Amino acid sequence: MTKSKIRADRTKNLLTIVTLLLVLVTGSLLFTLSRDGDESEGVHVDLGALGYEFDSGRAIKKDDKKTGDLRSFLQRMGEKDISLGCTSTYYQVVTASPDEKQILLNYGCDYPNAHMFAVKTSGTWKTISPTNQFDIFGIPLCSHVNVNHISTAIAPVCASGSELLVGKIEYSVR
Repeated sequence: MTKSKIRADRTKNLLTIVTLLLVLVTGSLLFTLSRDGDESEGVHVDLGALGYEFDSGRAIKKDDKKTGDLRSFLQRMGEKDISLGCTSTYYQVVTASPDEKQILLNYGCDYPNAHMFAVKTSGTWKTISPTNQFDIFGIPLCSHVNVNHISTAIAPVCASGSELLVGKIEYSVR
């Protein structure tokens, strides 16, 4: 290959990379600008699969007292977050126990990146000490799930160890 051919190939590759970067940046900007500000602000509640009934291969949105109570509870939690300064808050049900009285949530201000359990006792939903009871991968601590009698259906694996933050973690199947 000649030097001019090598230069031409390098220039072509550089232009391709620059073009790709420009397309990604432009697309990202257009996406950000096209979103309606009202959609990203406020309380966002997602019941996930718990909000649907599955019958004959169809998903039918539930609109019963159980899901209504849970949705109202999570809405109130989100409104409290907003009153404390969040511009948007998210509550997403990840999974539920078979009796639907225990749930694992992703939640957070601006983005749902923390985890916690919520349980229904005596007809009332309540949360159980959130974030600091999970490792960096979102696996709950064994002591936390054992003390709170969390169903193995929503926490089949737990973490333990003396130094959770520095990687000396042991995982157990419950």
